[in-house]
Amino acid sequence: MGEIKKQSIRGTLYSYIGAFLGFLITGFMLPQILTAEENGLRGLLMAVSVIMAHVANIGLANVITMFFPYFRNPEKKHNGFLILILKYSSAGFIFSMIVYFVLRPWLISSNLEDSALFADYIDVLIPLTFILQLFNILDAYIKVLYNATIGISLKEIWQRIYMIIGIALYYYGYIDFNGFIIAFILSNFLPLLMLIVKLMISGNLSLTASPGFADAAMRKKMFSVGIYALITTLGSSLILYIDQLMVNAMIDIRAAGIYIITYFFGSIVIIPSRSVIKISSIMLADAWKDQDLETVYKIYYKSVINQLLIGSFIFIGIWSNIDNIMDFILPAKYAEGRYVIFFIGIGFMFEMASGVSSALLATSKYYKATTTLQIFLIGIVVLLNYLLIPVYGIIGAAISTVLSKFLYNFIRFVYLNRTFKMQPYNYRSLLIILIAVISWFVAWILPFAGNHFLDMFLRTSVMTICFGTLAISLKVSEEVNIIYHKVIILVKQKVLKNK
Repeated sequence: MGEIKKQSIRGTLYSYIGAFLGFLITGFMLPQILTAEENGLRGLLMAVSVIMAHVANIGLANVITMFFPYFRNPEKKHNGFLILILKYSSAGFIFSMIVYFVLRPWLISSNLEDSALFADYIDVLIPLTFILQLFNILDAYIKVLYNATIGISLKEIWQRIYMIIGIALYYYGYIDFNGFIIAFILSNFLPLLMLIVKLMISGNLSLTASPGFADAAMRKKMFSVGIYALITTLGSSLILYIDQLMVNAMIDIRAAGIYIITYFFGSIVIIPSRSVIKISSIMLADAWKDQDLETVYKIYYKSVINQLLIGSFIFIGIWSNIDNIMDFILPAKYAEGRYVIFFIGIGFMFEMASGVSSALLATSKYYKATTTLQIFLIGIVVLLNYLLIPVYGIIGAAISTVLSKFLYNFIRFVYLNRTFKMQPYNYRSLLIILIAVISWFVAWILPFAGNHFLDMFLRTSVMTICFGTLAISLKVSEEVNIIYHKVIILVKQKVLKNK
């Protein structure tokens, strides 16, 4: 648990540095510099390439997490595990390219009228898919070596630093839009290169094979896990991006651009969970291997409480400042996305409130249940978008996201409760929601300060003081109270030392 806490804190720090950089990029620079259509193109290229990368990965990230404990042996270079995985991933990439070239004519023809820009740059998907696939594989590999934060820092921080450089070059006229797209590709490639160098320096980039270690039975099980994980991860990607793709298909690329930019503000809520899930999945896999149900439940319970607390704080911080976001940060052309932010934020609150339930189920022997759930959910998401987008436009896509995330997380909670008798919610969960509502109301009733900068500062400060005071006083999170008391002790020591 100590290692989870240590890496979670570091990973969360990296995630929030990345969130700040992401805000500069997606929340400020791109809306001001690019047109809505160009923002739609960038978002769609990333969405489709992520989906294609998951196809190319054929579930190998989950295979790495579940099977590496059986291969782990530093003296024997982990028994040829990496080269085995890379062989499978090469086959996966070839398969994804076959699918791409089969679908390419249809993708171009279907986008020529309302999304011509996407049709013009469609082949950018090829290098992006390769880069994202290999990064995901190597990130999963270095993660099982108990270094989960390096991938987070590369993806959340360095990738965005390179992106900022590309945007600056475009803004000041050093490159045209074609050059910007190349810079976009490079901003994803350079973190991959850094990850490869890191593995080489640490001596973990071993391409030595151990043909006899993984017998036919193990390979068969790895294949089974990979196929189910492929369906699951592909389902997750479709659930994450299907709204963007359907907005583009059912409206146009401009609407997709507005949706993608405003979606970002709501998605800030989920950022803390990324590092926690990455780190916890390794601990959960080891705990399942040792049949340590007490550790599994402890990780599950604490993740629910702390993620709900942090997610609530972020969401009310965003919604308390929604007028400042729409009137000051975003250009007027994004005004129709106001309630996209609200509904997407609520949707990700459901994700935060579920803790590490996704990793818990994915690393257990019941991982196949996730696949069944994903298939059902994809159908629900597509149906809801099909019904709601024609009526409510981009708001309909956001409502569809909320409903699908609620259904997905609720069904998974019921399944975990019935299968493992694990129920992580108690009165503290309700207290956190009450604290969030009270804190939002206190910030909401404040009059406008007359200046957007000042208003954001005052509104956020009042909300933070109210939320923090209530959370600490009511002791809803043991970890938060421990950190608070440590900070108080350090401050007192500093004060006494200065005297």
